[in-house]
Amino acid sequence: MDFAGGLASLLAPPEAGGAGAGRQSALAAGGIQAGSGGGSGAGGGPSVVGDLQRLVGSLTEALDDKEMALKQQRRTKEMLARRIGELEEELRQAKGGGS
Repeated sequence: MDFAGGLASLLAPPEAGGAGAGRQSALAAGGIQAGSGGGSGAGGGPSVVGDLQRLVGSLTEALDDKEMALKQQRRTKEMLARRIGELEEELRQAKGGGS
């Protein structure tokens, strides 16, 4: 198995119905095809280098997207926690107990 083919097998999209189903894999987004590079071996020709650069770019973009989504989730969680606290306090006051 050549280097690009090995990457293709490692980064294959998940099976249908699994976690992340329906998402485009970084492999597909990067445009890497198994066997690109024109031969087997670790020659690292221009095609393989370009494919790897696109893969790195795709993976970096995917990581940035995930970090942004995680930040948004944290902000939402904090906002909801504050609101829950406010509502609990209102409920205590409505029941007449300040405890």
